[in-house]
Amino acid sequence: MRPLTRAAAAALLGLLAAACGRKGSIHPPLVLVPQPVENFRASQRGDRIVLEWVNPTASIDGSPLVEIGGIEIWASDRAEAIPAGAVLLKDLGAAELATLPAGGAGGARTLLYSFVPQGKDRFGKPLFLALRVRDARKNRLSEFSPAATVSYVLVPNPPVDLRVAVAENRVELHWAAPAANVDGSVPAAFKGYNVYRADSGGPPVRLNGKPFPERAFDDTDFTFGKTYTYVVRASVTGEEPYAESADSPVAVVTPMDVFPPAVPGGLTAASGGSVIMLLWEAGREPDLAGYRVWRRVAGKSSFEPLTARPVAENTYSDGAAAPGVRYEYAVSAVDKAGNESARSAAVSEILKEPRP
Repeated sequence: MRPLTRAAAAALLGLLAAACGRKGSIHPPLVLVPQPVENFRASQRGDRIVLEWVNPTASIDGSPLVEIGGIEIWASDRAEAIPAGAVLLKDLGAAELATLPAGGAGGARTLLYSFVPQGKDRFGKPLFLALRVRDARKNRLSEFSPAATVSYVLVPNPPVDLRVAVAENRVELHWAAPAANVDGSVPAAFKGYNVYRADSGGPPVRLNGKPFPERAFDDTDFTFGKTYTYVVRASVTGEEPYAESADSPVAVVTPMDVFPPAVPGGLTAASGGSVIMLLWEAGREPDLAGYRVWRRVAGKSSFEPLTARPVAENTYSDGAAAPGVRYEYAVSAVDKAGNESARSAAVSEILKEPRP
């Protein structure tokens, strides 16, 4: 075989390079760090500063965050000092956190932590706080969360004597005002009350829009048979984040539907053909199941039910009436919980004898 010329060798090397493809520039590997916490909030409750946030469930590339090793809390008296110049307030392990159930995707949890500010001059000064998440496997730290601001102020003692009563369409709450502030000074200074409710062990949710001065509240958005836990706090501030007292005594209630529907009104009876027709006013209760129709021979002492089960419509045709006999009719209303109203005022009618 004849040896390749220099030109042929160069051409062959060019073809081989093209066949192998061209490599791109080399990038350093992505360092996976946790995403920052979400919904970070700070507020005052009694003599404590309360922090709430949602832990991340992924790293910055979107891959699942398997385990959180801790949460760093940084604090400063100047907003611009975060991150530079801030003080590491506390390094929390996951086991130290009070976990509250939340509906976040991917197992996200709303976490709560509280602490008491130190120092004689702590009152009236704004405190700026931010969080960082530490990965448990590599100890890698997330970016700082947006800073949350809270001012530590003098708050009252909690409201007292919280009482609860259940009505047909509401849960009624009543309480007494606090007599003093947490330092013993009087009178207790606050702008109004906030009412909180927890459902089935979940986190407490504020039911009112803004603090209000009345010492009573009606919860109209509830479900019979479900357990609710209520607390009330007195707020020094009228806007969020609220500086509030600690929780009032807890009131736990499971409202039960023991309230019958209204008595049906407007009952009329008319003879027509081979039946006696009944008509009455329809009930307006949202849980109305139907009506029970009652009949007796005029002059007899007791009514007998004509319907084995409640009828849904507010009309009924009695096809079992005997001609020439005067009957008295009444109607009662039944709800889905089985509560039954009293019977309506009775009306009477005679099915006319058939013509020969």
